[in-house]
Amino acid sequence: MIILGYILALLVGLVLGLVGSGGAILTLPILVYLFKIDPIKATTYSLFIVCVTSFVGGINYLKNKMVNWKAVISFGIPSIITVSLTRAFIIPNLPEFIYQSNEMSISSNRVLMFLFSCVLFLSAYALIRPSKQEEKLNREKDENPSKGIFFIYGSLVGLLSGLVGAGGGFLIVPAFVLVLHMNMKNAVASSLILITINSFVGFIGDLFIQNSMDWKLLSIFSLFSIAGIFLGIFLTRYIEGNRLKSYFGYMIIFLAAGILFKEMSQLL
Repeated sequence: MIILGYILALLVGLVLGLVGSGGAILTLPILVYLFKIDPIKATTYSLFIVCVTSFVGGINYLKNKMVNWKAVISFGIPSIITVSLTRAFIIPNLPEFIYQSNEMSISSNRVLMFLFSCVLFLSAYALIRPSKQEEKLNREKDENPSKGIFFIYGSLVGLLSGLVGAGGGFLIVPAFVLVLHMNMKNAVASSLILITINSFVGFIGDLFIQNSMDWKLLSIFSLFSIAGIFLGIFLTRYIEGNRLKSYFGYMIIFLAAGILFKEMSQLL
């Protein structure tokens, strides 16, 4: 199971390199179901892995000056605040059981996995749905969208990152394209940097809370993910991105359904 986990870690980076989002969403279930890590701690591990992998994937974009720093800052401020508050106050104070009776008990870990499966379905929808982004790819000038939109999107991404350790690229990339009218490459570049910042802030906060960290696991997992992201970037020359997004979206649906089935079956 551990070997399979590291192979899937390669897939995390591969998808992130190919489509700029979606791959990191696999990290939490890999850690929970294959490496048998407690879901709460797995969110911390996921933040580290997502941070390192996204940063490595974004280095080339940084060198080529493809990052829209105005967008990163506008979305990043509310996002960083939200992820910090979530990791500092919500995650540490979750009770062991959300509901408990003689007939049934529902733990926080199970609720977290339920929530994560919902995030997976949202991610799959964002990847599969027909894209209207192409009509706006060549529009270079922003239309000064409302600051409220920045706040809402940024806060949502921060909450997601804080709760389930996901990067939120499937929310960030469409927001950058549809709200700020970026072209896709700039959106992916800016998204990777924002994901890196969010994940770093969340992970650093957890270092003061977690009693121990399996650095060996984190290092090996991250190395496989990094190898995958380089492979994904290379394969973008030969694989059509939109079609791959759809295929990956359907795979995520099956994963989400499997998580729901597993968690529900343990309640019965």
